[in-house]
Amino acid sequence: MNHKSRQISELFEDALEKLGDENFIIDIPVCLTKKFLSYCAMFEDLGLVLEYIELLEKATLSNTIKSSLTYSIICLYGKCFTKADNGYSKLESKYLFKSENLITHENLMILRNKFIAHRSDSDSEYGIAYLAINKDTQVSDVNFKLLKKNKFNAIELERVRDLTIFLRKKLEEKKIKSGQKARKTFISKYDFEQMQEYLLNKD
Repeated sequence: MNHKSRQISELFEDALEKLGDENFIIDIPVCLTKKFLSYCAMFEDLGLVLEYIELLEKATLSNTIKSSLTYSIICLYGKCFTKADNGYSKLESKYLFKSENLITHENLMILRNKFIAHRSDSDSEYGIAYLAINKDTQVSDVNFKLLKKNKFNAIELERVRDLTIFLRKKLEEKKIKSGQKARKTFISKYDFEQMQEYLLNKD
């Protein structure tokens, strides 16, 4: 059993331990649940974003921790809107936002694409190179200085929190809808005998 299989097995064992006494636990094939899994994972990621925002708002933190939390916010947020592989879903901004949240979303995606994920010209990170020639010895050296965004200001952080709360409400709706569709599809495609093959607590 490889690492991924072992981790998945542990997740099902946890479900059996918590719910198996009163419920039949059936492993729905992943091909039927990719949308549901995607929306649940995004919901959890944005829950972490809210936790990171709370820490940044309330705690006295070092610059290293502030930057770590800030970059994590940008990464987890951006992940919800970037291309997903193998049929997993992503969020589409054109279907979600009106003007009040669109600017904050676009700013976060610029930070994700031009600052965190790729190095490019950005208002959030820029450096200078300069030549320093010693006046006495004439020895020269090329030097570098970098200015890098390491935190959101209070207004930015409040807007990111409001946007994240808004998105989690949308994802809650998507979770319910895609979960109901997965259940309906599974029940319609598999008869009772076939379902037995996916039943985890047969005894």
